[in-house]
Amino acid sequence: MDFTEIEKSIYGGNIEEDEELMAELLALQQEEEAKQRRSAPPPVRSAPAVTVEARRGVPIGVDPTLLSKALADDVEVDENALENDPELLAELSGLIGSSEEEEPTDANATAPRPPPKLPLPGARDAALVGKLRGLMAVYERMLAASAKEGNTVKQRRHQRTVDKLRELVMKAERGENIDESEIPPSPPSFVTPPNDTVVPPRQAPAPPAPPSSQPPPVPRRSTSGIMQESSAGPPPIPQRSSSSCLPAESPEKSADSRKDQILKVLKRRRDAYVANGK
Repeated sequence: MDFTEIEKSIYGGNIEEDEELMAELLALQQEEEAKQRRSAPPPVRSAPAVTVEARRGVPIGVDPTLLSKALADDVEVDENALENDPELLAELSGLIGSSEEEEPTDANATAPRPPPKLPLPGARDAALVGKLRGLMAVYERMLAASAKEGNTVKQRRHQRTVDKLRELVMKAERGENIDESEIPPSPPSFVTPPNDTVVPPRQAPAPPAPPSSQPPPVPRRSTSGIMQESSAGPPPIPQRSSSSCLPAESPEKSADSRKDQILKVLKRRRDAYVANGK
């Protein structure tokens, strides 16, 4: 059986001259080689060879012949010249000065630092309190103006600023520290009040005096008053005025009254007779 005939009948023509098949075969071969390279272990690096100079203790990069010649030269050193060398003297003075400067810093570092002074509980910054109150008054006027205009956005913003300033004023009056970044910005119309017009700090009321344990003294009565009261008699009894003291009636009035009495008596008698006759 001829296989070439079978290949020609299946693939058609010469396979070795087919460019597409050769390109596909080359791609498969490159992919297989790449897989093998990835799976292969990394190469072990060999240690550098030790040179003869390194074995002898000579540093690498130094010519041993030149080194031996330099060591063989007898160089005379003038000590007087070294003592008067300005460069060496400047370097020495710099080293001595730096050491002297380091000593006091070390002493300062080891010395205990005094504790920071804490603000007094009742102390407060009068200028800061005056500034905060002035700002709060300005923003309150701006809040009233925005409320009158009906601008709700400005009204809410001014209300938040007024609340913040009120809180800062309370902190400043208590003597607490206030960060400058917390203070709202000052409007252009605001002027910082002078320190003289600032309200003085409130003084704590004096504590009430403790109640005394002793009772109050009893007032003394004078003996002269008692003697006067005892010597004085009872008050006089008022006397009733007698009838003689009354003013006398006129004779005409007395005569008329008698006539009236007589007429009354006569009328009673007449009425009695009439009643008996019936």
